[in-house]
Order: sequence, then C-alpha cells, then structure tokens
Amino acid sequence: MTGKAEAFSLIRTKLQRPRLPGDLSRRRQLVRLHLRSSWKRPLAVLALLSILVLAGPLTASYADGAQAPLKGEEQTESPPPLRPDQVRFDHITTEDGLSENRVWGITQDRQGFLWFTSLDGINRYDGHEFKVYKPDPQNPNNPASTLYQFAFQDSKGMLWFSSFGQGLSRFDPEAEQWTNFRHDPQDPNSLGGDAIWGIAEDPQGDLWIGTEADGLSRFSYETGQFTRYQHDPDDPNSLSSNQVNALEVDRSGVVWVGHVSDGLSRFHPQTGQWTRYRHNPDDPHSLGYDYILALHADRSGVLWIGTYGGGLDRLDES
Repeated sequence: MTGKAEAFSLIRTKLQRPRLPGDLSRRRQLVRLHLRSSWKRPLAVLALLSILVLAGPLTASYADGAQAPLKGEEQTESPPPLRPDQVRFDHITTEDGLSENRVWGITQDRQGFLWFTSLDGINRYDGHEFKVYKPDPQNPNNPASTLYQFAFQDSKGMLWFSSFGQGLSRFDPEAEQWTNFRHDPQDPNSLGGDAIWGIAEDPQGDLWIGTEADGLSRFSYETGQFTRYQHDPDDPNSLSSNQVNALEVDRSGVVWVGHVSDGLSRFHPQTGQWTRYRHNPDDPHSLGYDYILALHADRSGVLWIGTYGGGLDRLDES
C-alpha cells in the first residue's frame, strides 16, 4: 500500500540556532572552580579576577595553535571565517603517492588511517605515505576492482568499499584480509547486483546494500549470506523500485530507501513489509517530490529527505 498517514513537512525557513551559555557564565564558573582550589591565596584570587574581567573568555589551544573548547564546557559560536587570502590548502595528488586524482569516498578507521576511494584503487594514508590496494592476479588477497565509490566502516571494525560495477569489497584491518562479494545469478543468497549506490548498518549489525538497478541486499554476519529485496509490481508491500539512490537506517532499525523517480520506501523490521510514499499534488502533506537524492535520520529520530527539485522534506514519526 501507499503510505498516506504520514505528514511530510516542507522546510522553508532557517533552523533556529540553540542558545548556548554566555561568556559571563563561563568566566563565573571558572572563577568558582579556582576559588575552591585556591582559597588560601586571596591575593592570587583577586589578581585572577582582574585578569578574567580584562582578558575576556578563556580558551585552550591545540598544538597547531587552533583554539579548543575547555573541557566540560559547551562550545560557543565559531569565529568568523578567514578571508581567502588567509587560508592555505594543502594539495595531495598522485605526485605524493595517491593512486588517482579523482577521489570519490573518504573515511577514517579506528586505527586512525584515512581511506580514499578512487577510479584506480583504494588508498590507505597514514599521514605521510600511501598504501594502494588494487587487483593482483598473483595475489587474491586484494580488492576485486579499481573503480570504487563509497567507503564505510561497520560496528565490527570491518571496512567496506562499493564499486561501480564489480561488487563489494571488505577489508579486515586486524587480519589484513580482503573478501570480495559479487552477484551470482545462480545463487539467490549472493549480492543482488554489482553496481553499489549505498551502504548502511542497522542496530542488529546487519548491512544494507543499495544497488543501481537490482534493489536492496541485506548482509548477515551470522549466515554470511545476502537477502534480496526487490520491486514486485504485483505486491504493493514490496520495494517501490529497484533503483536505490539513497539509503538510511534510523535509530529504531527502520530502513529508508530513496528512489530515482519512485518516491520513498520504508522497511519495518518487525513485519518484514515495505510501505511506499509518493508525491500527491492533491495532498500538501504528502512527499514533496518523488526524486530522492539524500536521506538522513538525526539523533532525535527525525528523517530528513533531500529531493531533486522539491526542496527538503522533514518527517517526524513521533
């Protein structure tokens, strides 16, 4: 069925900035802390009070000189942006060891390494040198492709990389082991398609893989297999379309899928059924547009939906 009970809000105004503690309250709190530890030194306390009043807000600094918020304090408004002539961008290219100058995906693992996907392999960067991973006919312990887009680390510490047409590659940082997953027409428990457009993880630790034209696949660590979800024109409780353009899992485990021109699909893990949401010009509270570009579930449980032409939708199911 097509979802009609949900009300999608079209965002037309700017979000209000939350009110943060002022500089005066910060100074007072710091003075109180200092008084408790330095009550035997009244002259030092008076000197400190004078310095605080004259000097303004106190800040800490990182090693590079950038200001950092004091521990236990909320950060105030950020300073105004530097002028273009005050900014220096460092450039890292193939001359520095990067495998290719078109970088599609970026993530950082638990060990601190940065990972960059490109059209010529996967790059691991330690801040000084690159290690590039590419297919090697003489060594199967490598990724299966050179053309990668998304980079994602799951809750188990595994790194996943999606390719443009050669499936999915997983890297185990502890074992330094690559595993490649491909679609197999003869195996219904294999990856649904080889062109990957999104990766997300649910609260149970299962991975959801969105494909360009072959629906959605769910990977279970317990079985090591994929479960496929695809559009069925005869089943209104199936996925709205096999073209997955955006993918998100909210805090309750509900899976949201944005499609190229077929609206939004919602998967309820308890029932195993899909609900479809489409734009209805006669309903001002329906989905604003059927072409979905981006999805994000925020910490309060609100789903944000970026559309291609219909602005931004906000859905609060609570």
